[in-house]
Amino acid sequence: MELFHDLVYVVAVSKLAHALLNGNDLATLGLFTLCFSLVLWSWMNGVYYFDLHGNQGMWSRGFTFVQLVFAAGASLTLDDAFHDDHRPFAIAFSCMQALITFLWWSTGWFDKEHRTLSVPHSTTYA
Repeated sequence: MELFHDLVYVVAVSKLAHALLNGNDLATLGLFTLCFSLVLWSWMNGVYYFDLHGNQGMWSRGFTFVQLVFAAGASLTLDDAFHDDHRPFAIAFSCMQALITFLWWSTGWFDKEHRTLSVPHSTTYA
């Protein structure tokens, strides 16, 4: 499942590169930079969470799948973001960020040792 998770982000980066290739103005470059930063940020936080706290249980697999669905939705709507319809991407991306924030928060809820770090991290991430 991790391979499919990473492949969804490869699709997102390829869509961003395609949009940058077709655009020839500073607005396209700015939107590319913003979207690339958001995609990279969510990929890094998702990978860090599952590397540190994930396991082979149904909890981790289920949330990995849900994040995969949200990431796929964000990837599929990137083309719309470059054609003046940012709402689908914003909705999919916000759902994905809410899920990742919940996962970071839940590490402190279920494991008292991680609470001192998970609360500030999830608050900042939110």
